Amino acid sequence: MTGAKYLKAENDWQKIHYSGDDVDKEAKISRIIHEWTMIDELLVNKVHTKQMIQYLIDEGHGSLLYYTGRSRRQISVHKGEESTENLPNSLQRYIKHLNEQSNSPSTVPDLIVRAILRSQILDKPTKEFMLATFQMERVRRIRSKSASHNNNLDIAESIIRSTKNRFRHYFYNDNEYNFDYFLDKVEDKQYFLPIRCFPTFMLLQEALCSYRRSNFNATLNYVENGLKELEKTKKQGKFFLYHLIEWWFYYVRSRVYEGTYEIEQYKETWDELERCKSKLPKNVVGYLEEASEINKSESGQEKYRLMKE
Repeated sequence: MTGAKYLKAENDWQKIHYSGDDVDKEAKISRIIHEWTMIDELLVNKVHTKQMIQYLIDEGHGSLLYYTGRSRRQISVHKGEESTENLPNSLQRYIKHLNEQSNSPSTVPDLIVRAILRSQILDKPTKEFMLATFQMERVRRIRSKSASHNNNLDIAESIIRSTKNRFRHYFYNDNEYNFDYFLDKVEDKQYFLPIRCFPTFMLLQEALCSYRRSNFNATLNYVENGLKELEKTKKQGKFFLYHLIEWWFYYVRSRVYEGTYEIEQYKETWDELERCKSKLPKNVVGYLEEASEINKSESGQEKYRLMKE
């Protein structure tokens, strides 16, 4: 974005987001607020949130929408302030929409998905990739607000099924996925994962939803299939967050074995978790430790501590 002084190197959003380092966190939030402040100046005549999001999708700011969504908690408590009042107006509206859509997914439409579908700018392959990206992010938000008194898990699982079917229909042929269109493009690298890892990531979301239901056998099956699918991505080389995704699969498996008190299996999984962490930069390990604690607190299940060291 014109005027910004941030590096635009490949995956720079990833590297600044998936860090537990306080300096990186501050830099990320400052960058997000700075870019939304500039967007405020561009959106004087786009007063409706729907118009705003459509403009940002069409103008190529999808990665900002994505990482803002993933950072909305940190933004809301920026510098210890439990408020969004001092944030740019466009950013306030965007966070409000995400929160409303997460809390009431059956009645509040996802304006990002609608904007992608309606875009006359995006080419077809990029549109399908962005749909999968933001649908899985939608699943994460909805799942985090699931409870016994709502049907959020049903909706999240329904989104996964429909997204898998659409993604497979467009990119799968001759018994394998074909992502040749993206080989020389950087668009998919501005997001959470390169497109070739999306079949794996959707299995991870299925595992997390299944775990929320305490359907442990199904959860372990999703984990096993996800690790196999992740292994396939090695054919085209590892990517920045390869071991982070691997870690999450083993983390979900460890939570199952915690809950079922299968201590030997838990210890074996713990060793795999440590192996994955040893492959990651220290700042990413810090991010994982924070994220796993948040996941535990949101899961609604008792925190088992079978291993103290």
